[in-house]
Amino acid sequence: MQLNSATQSNKEVDVEIKTPGEWETLNFNFAQYNAITDFGEVRLVFNPNTAAAGESWCIDNLTQSLETVDPCADAVPNVLIIEDHECQHNYVTAYGDVNDVKTINNPHPTSDNPSLKVCEYVDPANAPFAGFGYEFAQPVDLSVYNQLQMKVWSPNPNVPFLFKLEGGAASAVEIWDTLDLSNTWHTFNIDFSAHVGTPHKKLYLFFNAANDGGATYLVDDIKWGRQAYNGCFLDFETPASTKNFNYFAQGPTFNQPFQVVDNPLKGGINTSDKVGKFVKPADGEEFTGMFTDLDAPVDLTGLKQMHAKVLMDHIGPFTFKVEQDKSGANPPFGWTEIPVTNTKIGEWETLTADFSVAPDGARYYRFTVFFDWQMLGNGVSDVISYFDDVVIGDGECGFVSTWHPLPVEPMVISPNPVSTTLRVDNFRDVSRLEVVNAFGQQVMAVNTNLDLKVDLDVSALPAGVYMLAGYNPKGLLLGNAKFIKQ
Repeated sequence: MQLNSATQSNKEVDVEIKTPGEWETLNFNFAQYNAITDFGEVRLVFNPNTAAAGESWCIDNLTQSLETVDPCADAVPNVLIIEDHECQHNYVTAYGDVNDVKTINNPHPTSDNPSLKVCEYVDPANAPFAGFGYEFAQPVDLSVYNQLQMKVWSPNPNVPFLFKLEGGAASAVEIWDTLDLSNTWHTFNIDFSAHVGTPHKKLYLFFNAANDGGATYLVDDIKWGRQAYNGCFLDFETPASTKNFNYFAQGPTFNQPFQVVDNPLKGGINTSDKVGKFVKPADGEEFTGMFTDLDAPVDLTGLKQMHAKVLMDHIGPFTFKVEQDKSGANPPFGWTEIPVTNTKIGEWETLTADFSVAPDGARYYRFTVFFDWQMLGNGVSDVISYFDDVVIGDGECGFVSTWHPLPVEPMVISPNPVSTTLRVDNFRDVSRLEVVNAFGQQVMAVNTNLDLKVDLDVSALPAGVYMLAGYNPKGLLLGNAKFIKQ
């Protein structure tokens, strides 16, 4: 669209049509030209700089309004989210009764699903295996994110659902589950972890499977999650085993972010390259600590213990804490915190916390640590401590664990800096690429199907510095590279 000014010439804004063959609302934002007051013409140019002879276009409802903000304008695609009916529309509803699927305002917003938009699916009558599905550009990588999650509101209780992966060389995978309660939001968590390595590209969802339909269901937040955290939880060596922590009760003068740093005392029981750094400010409070919110619960169903390696220059209590229960218990389970005091100064030491007092059935989504718990800062200087290799339940981290059996090599990428497409060349055995921003947050993940050359569309990423990591089908880090998005 062009606006013509007698004094300032043409000012134009381009908008790309994304749904050809359908009516689409286009918004042209001319806010940057609001100082110009003599616009006299509005000109529409279709497919500019292209001849496109014979193409026809339809327009309607050309209106002027105040500047508005698209709530999804800066949304970065998260490939783990299949569909949330708001800003994450990452795959096309490609199979089944797609005409019976539409996005509507959420008629039942609750604490279990406060979303503004949801999907309405009308299950047709006399169709025992009616449903809909999605197709993915690459086979689904189940090595880490193998829990299919979906929220459903059903008008009827005891409804059988069938979740099916197919479209690969291996046999199709079918998992059944039942929605027990009606007229409430129910979250399915379908475990596909037993099917790692089955290269399927299609997901089908069957409602009231094997029975005649005729009901209307609400669906939301279809996504891939990971299993509950157990075993090696944090070792700060890969994006999958690193979390971004947030400090609290730091005191009035200290305001620094959490840092992953080089191991200051590499050797003995801890030969890791990277560790977590904790700062107790000189004026820190009794409960200076830091927490990380998790994308899956802490698993304390087996051996109720936690272990961590700590490096301290003094004797003091290190405390493990789990909180933010989302088990659905009413009321929710309270937090559990276990302090353990170190016995060694100036060397790495493994501390073990007994969580046998933690309630059965709790699903904690926040992990918190404290150094010098219930102790004020010393009033003189900041005290720096380090922690590493946090293990939940049984298992261990380190070079002999499943995290580090292969050497990590630099990946070949181009161009760098990049604006739109980043090419990753000649890297064998990589089945999954992940992009992490400067804050340690995963912003993109792509299944490569073990291709030697992969083009990543990074055009939607904000400008900044990013880390690219490549993993094999077992989730092991093989290579990484740093790139700059312009």
